[in-house]
Amino acid sequence: MRHLNKTFLSGLCALSLLPLHLSARTWTSSDESKTFTGEFKKFDSVSKLVTITRRNGRPIAFSIDKLSEADQKWIIEVGAIENKGSGNLEKKLEAQPIAKNIYQSLTQLNEGKLAKAEFKFAPEYYLLYFSASW
Repeated sequence: MRHLNKTFLSGLCALSLLPLHLSARTWTSSDESKTFTGEFKKFDSVSKLVTITRRNGRPIAFSIDKLSEADQKWIIEVGAIENKGSGNLEKKLEAQPIAKNIYQSLTQLNEGKLAKAEFKFAPEYYLLYFSASW
């Protein structure tokens, strides 16, 4: 019985390490001759570019016209949901737990001089570096 518990727990731990692609879906080309699996990342309504991350982790961007009508409709609906209630950049940054505490005090090196960092978009990830000497 003890061996069974260890085996079960080991298997459960191994499964928890597997990447989960819950939002991955199968995409179909406009002529419906090809399909591929990937995770929707974003849609730029101005340039009409769709960005999808393939199973291998590489993002690809292409025109929405290259997808089937059903996929185009899905992207537009998802994009409308994601953009619903989205305000300006400052509101988006305030909504992020890390950004709301640091975005006004960040600096960047610009032509050899430190200047206040200017955001053009709300980042998905942050890399924070902290150094201290004693």
